[in-house]
Amino acid sequence: MTHQTDTLLAQSVSRKRTISPLLVTVLRFSLETAAVFAATYASGTLYHLFVYRTTGFFPYWEFAAAFSMLFAVISFYRDDYRASVSAMAGKIGQRAFKAFNLTFIFFLVLAFLTKTTAVPSRGTILVFYGLGFAAIYISRHLISALITELTRVGWFAAGRVMVVGFPAELAWVLDHGAPQRHGYDVLAVEQLVRPLEDDLDSPGSGIDAIVEKARWLHPDTVLLALPWSQAETIDQCVRAFMNLPVRVELAPERVLYRFAELRLARLGAMLTLNVLRPPLGHFGRAVKRAFDVVTAFIGLVLLAPLFLVVALLIRLDSPGPALFRQNRYGFNQRPFRIWKFRTMRTQDDGPVIVQATQDDARVTRIGRFLRRWNIDELPQLINVLTGEMSLVGPRPHAIAHNRFYEGKIDLYARRHNVLPGITGWAQVNGLRGATDDDAMQKRVEFDLFYLDNWSLSFDIAILFLTLFSRRSYRNAH
Repeated sequence: MTHQTDTLLAQSVSRKRTISPLLVTVLRFSLETAAVFAATYASGTLYHLFVYRTTGFFPYWEFAAAFSMLFAVISFYRDDYRASVSAMAGKIGQRAFKAFNLTFIFFLVLAFLTKTTAVPSRGTILVFYGLGFAAIYISRHLISALITELTRVGWFAAGRVMVVGFPAELAWVLDHGAPQRHGYDVLAVEQLVRPLEDDLDSPGSGIDAIVEKARWLHPDTVLLALPWSQAETIDQCVRAFMNLPVRVELAPERVLYRFAELRLARLGAMLTLNVLRPPLGHFGRAVKRAFDVVTAFIGLVLLAPLFLVVALLIRLDSPGPALFRQNRYGFNQRPFRIWKFRTMRTQDDGPVIVQATQDDARVTRIGRFLRRWNIDELPQLINVLTGEMSLVGPRPHAIAHNRFYEGKIDLYARRHNVLPGITGWAQVNGLRGATDDDAMQKRVEFDLFYLDNWSLSFDIAILFLTLFSRRSYRNAH
């Protein structure tokens, strides 16, 4: 048992709470509402100042009120207002970004259906998208800092918890789960002397004394820190605490912490624990595919004159075709033929492919320019339309390189759980060009981050960075 556990074992009386969770929730709602109103006013003022060179009072009260209410409903539905979630500073940006984008999309749809898109103007709404998210982000960080400080000084607790279990499990739960560091008041930590038998009141079990102590301390939740294999002990503890008005929760086994997301599911009549699922569900794949098809079609139509000019320049610069095709691995490691503008004098597509390097003699004059500005990748819009690629995703490597790195980098093949992309999260962070083992490891880490955090707004952000970020053009050779 750690020193921290020994300290909590000696604690038997709760700190006095002077601030209720409801009051913090009301404060948070008020602060976020004020942030939306301030961002709305600032957006209207800035837009009119820079576009029309006029000043005035542009509060757009109806817009701000409707948006803030919708945002509050979505945040409440996503459980963002729970105090323990509010205190998790590391996930504030991600959760706020998702809630804000959901609200923004729903609001635009509702405004279109009710024909109220004219007020405020579309320009003001675009400015609000940036300012509004910034205001929400700042307000949530302020609330997180407030909850953390109030919890530290003992003025606030999201709930009152009694932890019951065997010594080893108690130590692990308090060190790793750490409810006391996430807004909860741990009233007591109680050890079970040994596994409980059928006789609940057998001498030495200790459960009867623990139940009486819980009756006196009035916890909201009893957390059982027990091995799941001790089914009889778990059953007896649940039966013992049935006589008290408390929630009883079972702490997870240590092995479950190896998995990022867990969900209860059903397989027929059987209750299961889902530990792994595809990065995109059916709805996500449909949305991503629709966005890809529409954008790729528009892109091919608009870029058709550029394609003709580039093809002509390639043919004039060196002998050979304007387009180059090579075998790559796609979704679920299915091979496909990728389209690119030819940038080299050779067209390798065999078991051994040498990566392009700085000042590579194989690269043509026009090819160097095309590679520098990513223009050689544009024909892959054809692969997007045919369903072999996506606009955004892990970049597909030559099959020879794929086979080489699969045996060297853990989870490398997981990149193929989504369609490969013309651009990706690794590329907009400067991870392009020829790679050694360390560089490829880092590229794979960025690709896996994309898989675990996909959203349509993330795709749009990556496309924007592909065009306008300097990092996207690094190491291009």
